[in-house]
Amino acid sequence: MDRAEKTRWETMAHALHTVPTVMPESSLDAVDQILAKLLQWWNEGAAMVPNLVLALVIVGLTWLAARWVGKVMQRALDRTHFQPQIIGLFVSLTKLAVWGAGLVLALNTLHLSKAVATAIAGVGVIGLALGFAFQDIAANFMSGIIMAVRQPFAVGDVIETNGFVGTVTELGMRATMIRRFTGEVVMIPNRKVFSEPLTNVSAAKQRRVDLEVGVSYNDDLAEAERLVRTAVEGVADRDGSRPVEVFFKGFGASSIDLDVRFWVDYGADPGAFLRARSHAVMAIKAALDDGHITIPFPTHTLELGGSAIAQFDRAGSSPGAVVAPAEPAATDASTTAAAAAARAATRR
Repeated sequence: MDRAEKTRWETMAHALHTVPTVMPESSLDAVDQILAKLLQWWNEGAAMVPNLVLALVIVGLTWLAARWVGKVMQRALDRTHFQPQIIGLFVSLTKLAVWGAGLVLALNTLHLSKAVATAIAGVGVIGLALGFAFQDIAANFMSGIIMAVRQPFAVGDVIETNGFVGTVTELGMRATMIRRFTGEVVMIPNRKVFSEPLTNVSAAKQRRVDLEVGVSYNDDLAEAERLVRTAVEGVADRDGSRPVEVFFKGFGASSIDLDVRFWVDYGADPGAFLRARSHAVMAIKAALDDGHITIPFPTHTLELGGSAIAQFDRAGSSPGAVVAPAEPAATDASTTAAAAAARAATRR
């Protein structure tokens, strides 16, 4: 390439390089807006760096505080008689409360209070919807918590509720487990246990045994009372600090009835009640037999009118005869006397 041609190519390249680039005005405005927005974000991010660091510090301190509060709560509740599930629930709720307070503080540091309010409102709406959908489960859950705090009974107590009697084996978050004396395990929802009448047999640690005895009308009542009292006082499982009570209560159909009452220690050994009652029955029977006091069988006296006795007499004198029933006769004093005389003659 000669000198002239080389000069011509250099002149053309310089001309192309110096030609101004023309862009549409709209494109320039869009670029300016993007650059301005990026610059704004950069400046806001740089200004928020201290707050972000402070928020991270708050989150770290919240983690440490939740662990410390959880341990303190665990030690405090371990000294109580709460179920392990209830203790774990209280510890978890305490940690959750600490975390909630820390996160709210951290978000407020980042100037996100509106987002916090919106999240809390959303959680409230969701909780309300779940409460309506699972109200039975929620009722059992809350009843379990209230019973765990109030402790109307403990594991190992004998209770009676909702028609069931047995020993409590577990107080769960949803249901209470009872083992009946016949061996079956019954699961009763906590809301029913909480709302229905409940009898805690083991609460007083003592229980009274009530027995009913009948003696003959022909026997000495004072002697019968003495024999019964002495027999019950010798029962091994009886609480000696309380006296044996014997009360005559009325005239029965075949006997004069009396009530026998004594107390047994029930807390340590639930079987002491049944044992003491059984021993008392055997001791009373043996004592009355030794004292020649009769425990009468139920007896019934049948009063027949005079016409009925005559019909039986005719039936007895004519074997195989069928006697038509007669009209019932009035049972006045003379008729009763006649019937008694007829029975006496028949015996002779």
